[in-house]
Amino acid sequence: WRTKQKEEIDFLIEDEQGKVIALDAKVAGEPVTPKEYLTHGPSKHVYVVSMKGKPMKKSATCTEIPLETLAKFLLSELR
Repeated sequence: WRTKQKEEIDFLIEDEQGKVIALDAKVAGEPVTPKEYLTHGPSKHVYVVSMKGKPMKKSATCTEIPLETLAKFLLSELR
């Protein structure tokens, strides 16, 4: 998902019931939640996948998920 202003979400995953999980992969740097996605995208929350760390709520619309826990997170969310 990408806007003309170069805001992007790297992955959108949709389950059979239509639930969408937005994932933005970051190797370094602070996560930036695209404002236009939150307004017009299919979900109102973005999960930032980081290389290390702990799961951490960054804001009301953004949660950081370490890569090592991503599979477990997705399995729990997409049932």
